[in-house]
Order: sequence, then C-alpha cells, then structure tokens
Amino acid sequence: LGCHAVTSVRYRQVARQEARMSAAVNGWFLCDRGRYGFFYASRADRPRQAAIKGETAGVEEALAHARSRLEAMPPAGIAVIGSPRSSLEVLAQTDRAARFRGWQGPAFFADAAAARRVKAVVSRLESGLAVSLGEIDQADFVLMVGADPVNEAPMLALALRQAAQKGAGVFILDPRPVCLPFEFTHIPTAPKALGAVLGQLLKKSIEPAGLDDPAARFLASLPDDPSSTPELPGRAVELLAASRRPLIVCGTGIVAPEWVELAADAALLLTAAQKKAGLFYVLAEANTFAAGLLTPIDSTTDRILKAAAEGDIRALILVENDPFATFPDRRLLEQALARIECLIVLDYLDTLVSRKAHVFLPTQTIFESGGIFINQEGRVQFSAAAFAGGTPVRETGGHDHPPRVYGPGLPGGDPQPAGRLVARLAGEELPADISAQREYFKKQVSLLAGLPDTERLPPDGLRLPLNNHSTNQLNTTRPTAPAAESDDLEIILTERTFGTEELSTYSACLETLEDEPFASLSPKDAEALGIRDGDRIAIRTENGTMELAARVCGNMAAGVVIIPRLRRLPWQALGKCIRRQDIRKA
Repeated sequence: LGCHAVTSVRYRQVARQEARMSAAVNGWFLCDRGRYGFFYASRADRPRQAAIKGETAGVEEALAHARSRLEAMPPAGIAVIGSPRSSLEVLAQTDRAARFRGWQGPAFFADAAAARRVKAVVSRLESGLAVSLGEIDQADFVLMVGADPVNEAPMLALALRQAAQKGAGVFILDPRPVCLPFEFTHIPTAPKALGAVLGQLLKKSIEPAGLDDPAARFLASLPDDPSSTPELPGRAVELLAASRRPLIVCGTGIVAPEWVELAADAALLLTAAQKKAGLFYVLAEANTFAAGLLTPIDSTTDRILKAAAEGDIRALILVENDPFATFPDRRLLEQALARIECLIVLDYLDTLVSRKAHVFLPTQTIFESGGIFINQEGRVQFSAAAFAGGTPVRETGGHDHPPRVYGPGLPGGDPQPAGRLVARLAGEELPADISAQREYFKKQVSLLAGLPDTERLPPDGLRLPLNNHSTNQLNTTRPTAPAAESDDLEIILTERTFGTEELSTYSACLETLEDEPFASLSPKDAEALGIRDGDRIAIRTENGTMELAARVCGNMAAGVVIIPRLRRLPWQALGKCIRRQDIRKA
C-alpha cells in the first residue's frame, strides 16, 4: 500500500522500522508485517558475493562470464523475468535492457490472467475516482469485491474500520471466510458469480432516471435474475441508493480480469448517478502498479518458461524474482530450468533458484539503494537509502567489537543496485550515483520523463496524472449468471497476514505467527465429505498426497476450498480444482 516508514540502522544492520506520519496513506501506523518484515536485509545467510557455478567469484569476473555466455547466444534465445517487488528504477532498466538487446520479456507476472488484471487497474483507474488509504474514512458506503483486507492489505482493514466507526455500511462479496475488526455484512459469493452479484446490486440501487444515455443503457444491460446467485441483503440496496460517497474496493488476486474492469464501470455508473464515488484496488506487491505500466500484456512468466521447456529459450535472467516461491506451476518451472543452458540470477535473497544459478550477482535491498515505488492508487513515492550496505558488524566482529582491520572498501560491499547490474549485462554502463541514474532513466524511459527530482517530491508522494474516462467507455463484458455447480471443488489459493508474503517470511520473529497449513470448507461441502472442523484431511494430487488441517467455516461460499499459499505447504502441486473423491479424512 506504500505505507511511509522510518528505517533505523545500527552497525550496518537494519534495526527497526517505524511508521512515518503520512496523512494521505498510513497515518501514524504500520501493520506488524510492515513493521517487522525487514529482517531479510540483514540475515546471516544473505548472499553478498557473486558466484559462478556455485563457486565464489568477484562481481566483475561474474559479470564478464555472464556477458560472454549471453553474447554467444542469439538474442531471441535469451529471456528476462523481473519482479513487482523491485524499485521502479530496476523495473525500468530491466525493460530497457530487454528492448535494447532484443531479449524476450521482461515478464513481471505469472500468467496472462494476472497481467490482464493489473493492466485493467492501470488503464481504468483515474484521477477523479482514485481514493487514497487516508481518504477511505470519508466513504459512507463501502462495497468490497474479491478482497480480504486483513490478509492481503492489513492497513486497509484499519482504514475501513475508521469509515465504519463514522457510520459507513461495509459489505463484502467474497468466497472466503473474511474477518474484519468491526461490524460488516459478508455475502459469500463464488468467484464466477462476483460480477453477477455486483451487477444486481447496482441495478437495484440506481434509478435510471437522470442518467445519461450510455449509463442508462449500461444499467439496463446488467443482470437482474437472482435465482442462481446469493440473495442480496435489502440493507445493502437501501444504503447504496442513499449514499453520497460510495466506495468500490476491488481485489486483484482471485477475481477474473473482467470483474476488475466492472469495478471501474460500477464507480463510473455511481458517478453518473450524481454520487461522489471512489475506487480502490488491492494489488499484490509493493510495485505492482509500476510493473503494470511497463510490462507487455503478452509477456508472462509461464510463456517464457514454456518456451524454455521446449528449448526455444537457452538463457534466462531472473531479476529479484524467486519463481520457486511465487510461480504456481512447479512442474513447468523445473522442466524449464532443466533445459536452460545459462541461468543468471540477481537477488539479495538466499533462494533455491539462486543456488541453482550458473551465475549469481548480489543486489542491494531498498534500504541500501533507495528507489521509487508506485502504490495501488498511482501515487509515486521515493524511499531514500538508509545506509551504504555491507555485512553487519555483529557478523564481521563475531558478535563483539568490529575487527581492527584496515583496508579499502566496505566488508560485504559487493552487492550493487539491480538496475546497474542489468544494464551492465546488456553492455551499458550507468552512473554510479543513484540520483544520476534516475536522471539517466528520465531521459530514456517515457514513464519517468515528467516526474520531478526525488528531492522535490512532496512528503506524501505525487499521484500520477491518470486517465479520465466517461460513461461512453462503459463497455466491459456484461456479467452473466454463473453456470450450474460442478461436482468438482474449485481451489482458491490465497494470502495470509503472515507466512505467504515473500519478504516477511524471512523474519524469524514472525514465524510463530504463521498458521499451520489448512484448508477451509463450507459446512455444506464438509458435511457431504464427512469432514468435521479440526480433522486432518488428505488431498490427492498428480504429485502425490498432501495432508493438512480442515477448517469448517460458516461464512464462506460452497463449492470452493480455500488454501493459503503458506511457505510450509507445497501449494504449487494443487492445481485449480479438485474432484470430491480426491479429498478425504486422513
């Protein structure tokens, strides 16, 4: 969410992270995941030296080796995969290097559906609708579609609580057993029915009289048959009809791409009904919005890995991306890596893929390099470097006074900004100074051309000049009634506050807060399967049988199994649906 923080450093180690007051974003607060999720930066197992085939090497030697391998291959046989956890400078340079050298990519998202969802956010969010975290408490009605704030964006839950305390009615359309720290109304809705239920609510709440012609036609086209969808509470219809400042909150994790667009259409329709409507999207990573601005819609990780598995991609460059932790198809990933001739990994994490790399190049964290991030409302924010990096004194001094050794350079100072390393892999040299690098990027990347110097950004950041739409653009695919129920159970892989977000899982102090792997079932499905709350269940997959605890939750949709992507669980083996006969008591 782009929360503002103050980072404290002691003896070359990040020691504390606290909230920095930001009226537009997080106010005076940080969630626990943000406050204690920084320990990845100073872990003893953090890789701080380059490596060639697992053997320690100097950065220059490793770069030279990597370049020689790349130059021996046709550009079309080289692909780049980046990550939305990287700064804008890294994303932009990764994109530029791929274009400059003719490499495939870059890919920032797992598959076409994920890319389409984020592209929809970037294209449909506009200045007149975008709402900041700090403005949510002004809403008098909130409708959330496919969003689970406590687990996906904890500070959003606090902002919604402020709105509820001021009298706003909060309603949630979601298949999961959502919990919030205030009174709200949950309408358990299967993923395929989310659009139909949203359409019905709009149609029942908005009078066509007074709408312009495009808006009136769009409203008339929305479904009004409630027979195959959950019943709408009459209070939701009444409160939305009477609201003056309604807010649509839409997730991007479990919803279909067309529902992301429908959320924007809903906000425009409410605006046409003379309401001050707002729109708030929930994105997965710190720089997902920036990645959505840069990535080509047809460049995705699964396409690159499929090409690698077929032998069309010979070299793969991973920039601050650990596909073993984030990519959902483990079998495809392993097939691709088995055929890759040259795997180059740039990262600051000790991961399985970094250990498999033919060439590994250590990068700096955001605390060392600084960087620009664009949050879910299109707000550009600059995070300044907190220190120069290097191995913490507690390691170089054996938990005692730092060793009295004098020499040039900083102990453990090999890591460099990932953007600079990517540029050098592509045969370019960037200025060493980070501010000079940004001036270079502004000249080369149109996205950055209009941004002021980071030193002149307002304390709360600067919202990008987003597109403006009209009701003439209400052209989203109309939601239809969902198909009849299948005998299969749809698997929904989802987030938890602790244990699924990549960087915070490296904080040992948060491990005790992680859940043991579990699957949530509705009472209807649990009864049909003979499963009770707390039972151990076995799920049979193509890759073997997986055991985990069962939770029977009354406030969730039937026909689905909710399973968090906990790092302790090999969730990549689960697939998208499961036959009822493949789930049983252990």
